[in-house]
Amino acid sequence: MSSSQKHRKNSKLFDLTDSALDELVLEEGELDLVVDHIVDTLQPASPPAAVRNRLMRSIAGPSRLLRFAAKIAEMADITIEAARGWLQRLDDTPLWEGGVLPGVETVWIEGGPAAACAIRGFVRIAPGHSFPPHRHLGHETTLVLEGEYHDSDGEAHGPGAVLVRDLDSEHAYSAGEGTTHLLMFNVVFEGIAIGDMVVRHRDDV
Repeated sequence: MSSSQKHRKNSKLFDLTDSALDELVLEEGELDLVVDHIVDTLQPASPPAAVRNRLMRSIAGPSRLLRFAAKIAEMADITIEAARGWLQRLDDTPLWEGGVLPGVETVWIEGGPAAACAIRGFVRIAPGHSFPPHRHLGHETTLVLEGEYHDSDGEAHGPGAVLVRDLDSEHAYSAGEGTTHLLMFNVVFEGIAIGDMVVRHRDDV
């Protein structure tokens, strides 16, 4: 078969009706050509964050968060081994403390000297719930681990985002809708003020 005949035949492969496909007999190598054409015509698309997070949890289990160990170790001034240990325990329900704010749970951890006088720990917020407006009494760094972080300034952030707040800054935030909790690691120096209530660190200094 000449090259021009092959070209005409290959072109017809992509213009077949369903009924014609039922009767199509492909020669050697033509199936690869059809598959390559289908792949070339597909448009890449990012899955919704909730779908991606569910998939990552189902694939990796507790180890899915280990990629954040180095950053958490830096923020809390702890060893990477200690950070990895905390990350692998976060699916352990009894580990979490709740009750202060609806839909908000926390796990506080010990830190090193560089993170003294700070609230250090993980925060988990149920979908659709929020953390109320508050004022920072010191510098805050937040690392988003899972879910969607929606700030009152209108910005939305996903896993891997590092968010910084300065002394006396004010804001609120919420978890995205859906089925995935917003999971974060926070280091908040001095504490925060929620109305007349002050939430401070637990260090004895």
